Amino acid sequence: MKSFKLLKKELSSPPLLHIYNPKAETELHTDASSLGYGAILLQKQKNGILAPIAYFSKATSETEKHFHSYELETLAIVKAVERFHVYLQGINFKIVTDCNSLVLAFKKININPRIARWSLMLQNYHFEIVHRSGDKMRHVDCLSRNIMLINALSVEDELLYKQLMDTKLKEIAENIELKGDKHFTLINGLVFRLYKEKPLFVVPENMINNIIRIHHDEMGHVGVEKTIYGILSHYWFPCMKVKVKEYIDNCVKCLSYSVLSGKPEGEMQIFEKETSPFKTLHIDHFGPLEITNDDFKHVLVIVDAYTKFVWLFPAKSTGTDEVLMTFKSLFSMFSYPQRIISDRGTAFSSIAFRNYMKDNDIKHVMTAVASPWANGQVERVNKDRFLKSTLSKLNEQASEWKDSLNKVQYVINNTVNKSIGSSPSKLLLGYEQRHGIDNNLRSMIDQLRNESEDSEQERHILRDKAQIVNRTLQEYNKQQYDKRHKKCTLYKSGDLVMIKVLQHKPGTNKKLAPKFKGPYQIKAVLNKNRYVIIDIPGYNLTQKPLNTI
Repeated sequence: MKSFKLLKKELSSPPLLHIYNPKAETELHTDASSLGYGAILLQKQKNGILAPIAYFSKATSETEKHFHSYELETLAIVKAVERFHVYLQGINFKIVTDCNSLVLAFKKININPRIARWSLMLQNYHFEIVHRSGDKMRHVDCLSRNIMLINALSVEDELLYKQLMDTKLKEIAENIELKGDKHFTLINGLVFRLYKEKPLFVVPENMINNIIRIHHDEMGHVGVEKTIYGILSHYWFPCMKVKVKEYIDNCVKCLSYSVLSGKPEGEMQIFEKETSPFKTLHIDHFGPLEITNDDFKHVLVIVDAYTKFVWLFPAKSTGTDEVLMTFKSLFSMFSYPQRIISDRGTAFSSIAFRNYMKDNDIKHVMTAVASPWANGQVERVNKDRFLKSTLSKLNEQASEWKDSLNKVQYVINNTVNKSIGSSPSKLLLGYEQRHGIDNNLRSMIDQLRNESEDSEQERHILRDKAQIVNRTLQEYNKQQYDKRHKKCTLYKSGDLVMIKVLQHKPGTNKKLAPKFKGPYQIKAVLNKNRYVIIDIPGYNLTQKPLNTI
């Protein structure tokens, strides 16, 4: 009882750790030796006394033991600042050390590369270095010279301890002592399972994942059968195959590098087609291309969903301002649409773009991340190489593409589009646009066929026919697409998912790079197999939190 009271008294007596205050005067006291380095984070309290906030101590590595004394002192500062980063970032603080040469070293122009690198790292913080004699730094000196070595409990020791404490295994052990058991046996008071005439240590419930981790993660993330084979060399636990499979199915490393086999998921989603022009427009940027003499390097592509009519506008950038200027010009000549579909590019996700949509009563739909097929009308113009190859063929110099943009637009709009069975010009305007080469011949043929007198009637017929052709082609495409795909897995809010990596950093070897990233959490379920995903709180430590579709 006396010892307990003494322990209680010592634990409640100074020096006690105090709560961190970001507004208080802060000091970081550091020291280093060949054995280790240590630091104390202190703050001045209301009574004017410096009180400890946190302690830090670590042994030096074999390499660090050979550092010069002032290099060790610098290393102590670097490690301490890294350790207390959350407290020191963004505030002014004082670093106190007993190494005067270190204070002088930071004032030199020429310092050795190792100190220079550490100095660059420390430039992210606002501090001043103060020298204090060694006899006044004994409070931190002990942290660098008396490194406490803590021997962690080994897995084997933990297994033995937890089996002895497991209530279910205690019952089995008692039953074996009383009646005996043909499946289990006791060896030195521990429960073993008889498997193929070989005794296997019975793993307590709360240690099963540790054993699976050792035989799966630390053996190179082998498959279910090999993991089970490794476990059965010494251990046993019930429902082994089910638990091992569940563990491997949820192994983040395995999921990141897994290669999917069989049919890909995702059947084609059919969207209701428009019944008149300018209800829905699809927009996207194409480029960058060779910079022209007047600094154009992109093409803004706009497609009418109903008639498939295409507008191609040269653009100097992919910024919102240029897009809105183009809209004002186009909409004044034709009509404001009811809906615009785009990807999540910065030009279309900006506040200015959002306000323009709201002010003009236009519904803006942004496609999910990495799903260009959702904006297929415009992607078909961009990605089928027609736009790029045609621009290349019409110009001697790659930088002259802007001069041929109108001609390419003419070709797209005045040739037959398979999805509507007509040219976009006829469907939108009721006639094919004039061409500078054969206008006289075309006019004569039109007069002979009396097309000019019935253009309005023909346009209505063409539009009715286009709807039938479009619907038939759509159903056929879905049928063919679904043959090569299977139904999507349905997820619910709160489920954890991995995302396929579509782009790797330049220079990355794709063969060894992860195929998926994550996990992430499903925040909401949308229609058409779409989900809102977010970072897992406390797990994903990214600079920009994920919250996207």
